[in-house]
Amino acid sequence: MKRVINFFMPKEDIFFDLLKNQAQVVCETGTLFGKLLRDYDSLSLAQRKRKVKEIKDMEHKADKLTHEMVALLHKSFITPIDREDIHELADLLDDLIDLMDDISRKLIQYQMKKVPKDLFELSVISLKSLHEVYKAVACLKKPKSINTYLRKIHDLEDEGDEVYYKAIADLFKKEKNAINVIRRKDLYQELEVLIDTTQKVAIVIEGIVVKHA
Repeated sequence: MKRVINFFMPKEDIFFDLLKNQAQVVCETGTLFGKLLRDYDSLSLAQRKRKVKEIKDMEHKADKLTHEMVALLHKSFITPIDREDIHELADLLDDLIDLMDDISRKLIQYQMKKVPKDLFELSVISLKSLHEVYKAVACLKKPKSINTYLRKIHDLEDEGDEVYYKAIADLFKKEKNAINVIRRKDLYQELEVLIDTTQKVAIVIEGIVVKHA
């Protein structure tokens, strides 16, 4: 009987560990994503495609972690934090990787020869925010210093908004080719969504901390 109970009541640490592992994959994907945009201009098409493939591989790895989390949630009677919060947090972390994968592939699909300066600036902000997401998720179990990371995520989101709106304004002012406007605007928007999604992660974590304070 005790074995049966233990099966349905896994150690609390497992959910924290799985979320931390997923956040680690987000961080690792962000590093690959940042290097792609940093080196993009000097890479050959074949090199660009290889780096995009590395990001896609990380996306597959993240999907497996998400499925593992969901499966465990379905068979667990008790969780250390609300199961809805675990599910939402896992989905948002997965979304972050999906967005980086999508942006990376679009750079190739759109036949971008160079990464515009403001697009790179947005990627730098997103990478900083992804690292703060990892720090916040990693200390969910003992959230003593978590507010420091959450505030940083909100500050970076504000910074990203400023760069995004300026980039869009400059794009319509300076770019005369309509197709280039459409392509670059799409990439800017996806990067803004990436940064906004890190803020959504922060909001979910804030709710968790309040509920379990």
